[in-house]
Amino acid sequence: MMPQFVEPIVTYTVRNYLNLHHSQLLRQYKGPVHFIRRTQDEVMNLDGQHRLESNLGNQLIEDFFQTRYPKLFETEESTNQTSEVLWSWFTAPDTRDRDEIAASWNLDAKECESIVQNYIFQHPLSTYPIDLGHDLSQVQKIQVLLYLVNKHVACYPSTHCTPLPPSYFTQPWKIGGNHQSGSDSANSSDFELINSQTVDY
Repeated sequence: MMPQFVEPIVTYTVRNYLNLHHSQLLRQYKGPVHFIRRTQDEVMNLDGQHRLESNLGNQLIEDFFQTRYPKLFETEESTNQTSEVLWSWFTAPDTRDRDEIAASWNLDAKECESIVQNYIFQHPLSTYPIDLGHDLSQVQKIQVLLYLVNKHVACYPSTHCTPLPPSYFTQPWKIGGNHQSGSDSANSSDFELINSQTVDY
């Protein structure tokens, strides 16, 4: 518990020196990303522990997908069904419920992989944001999004300070192939080696 007398100092320091705009920084980065979302996080949460819908990681992840894959969120409907499905995934309490959401949309990982792979080979020089999904039906957009979510996001049922198991320290999934050493700068891209490397899924 932070002593009350240091609260003004901590507040000033965080807001002026440690207030990183994560979404803004992430939009500038074009390389592979892997999120680890602590589902019981009591610190990065607006309403306290066990409130899945107010986990601040949700907004960061949604912004990431909307920035990189905007066509998946385009719809002719008055409500954005893609976002609604994404948030239902965010608020699913465990892996089984998240798998049930995918199953309810008849998610076929191999079919989605084929859609993504075909797009990459047709647009080898693409940089984010990409037009993946521009020619897909609404159902296909949701299926591909759920496929991508499972590639980019790992959920860990823990509080903020619980040490992560070693199994969570994995290389981020790369949409366009293997990266050379040092290619994780803001100017690098998932697509940079698509013409010279085999796509690795």
